[in-house]
Amino acid sequence: MIRILIIIIFIPYWMCSVGFSQEWVKELQVGDTIPNELWSYPLRVVNHPQGLDTVSLNDYRQNELMILDFWSEGCTPCYMGFYRVDGLPERFTGLQFLLVNARNPYRPDRTSANKIHDVLTALISSMKFSNGLKTPSVVEDTVLTKLFPHRFVPHYVWIGGDGIVKKITQTSEVDEYNIRTFLYFDRRRRMMESGMSIEEIRKIHRY
Repeated sequence: MIRILIIIIFIPYWMCSVGFSQEWVKELQVGDTIPNELWSYPLRVVNHPQGLDTVSLNDYRQNELMILDFWSEGCTPCYMGFYRVDGLPERFTGLQFLLVNARNPYRPDRTSANKIHDVLTALISSMKFSNGLKTPSVVEDTVLTKLFPHRFVPHYVWIGGDGIVKKITQTSEVDEYNIRTFLYFDRRRRMMESGMSIEEIRKIHRY
C-alpha cells in the first residue's frame, strides 16, 4: 500500500520531466532557431482547409517562408490584414500564413475554439471573402505567444525554411513586394550555398 502511494505521488513529477516539460518555451528574437520541440507541438486550429482541428508547425515546414499572424477578436486592423494577405500564398510558391489567437486567461470563454470559429465565420460573411478565408487559425494558444511576446496586434513573425526567425514586423512590411524580395534573396542564398556559381543562378533565377 505504501509503495502504491509513493508511485501515485511521483507520477505527476515524472510526467513533467519526460513529456510535459516546457523549459524550451522562452522568448525568441530575430536570428534565433525555432526549438525542435515546437515543430511537433500540437496546436489547436479552426478554419482549416481540410477540416483538421489540430496541426503542428511540422505540417508547414516544407515552406520557404512561414508567417505567424498574431491577432485578437475585435481588432479591425487584424481583420483587414486577413483580407489583404489571404490570397498571397496562391501567388508565391513556398509561402504559408498561420493566424494565431491567444487564450485569454481572464475570460477563456471569449477566446475558446468555438467562439473564434464563430468570429471568423461572421467575418467571412461580412467582408465578403470571394472564396472564403483560406488561412487556418491557431486558437487557445499559450505557447506561441510566450515565444513571441507582443503588446499590440497584428504582430507578424517570419520564419525561414531553415527554421530561423527572420523578421518580426508590423502590418506595413507584410506585402507582396517584401515577400517577393525575401523569397528571391533566400533562394539565391541557398543556391550559392549549394555550390552554384553566380552565372548559373542568373540563368535560372531572375528577379
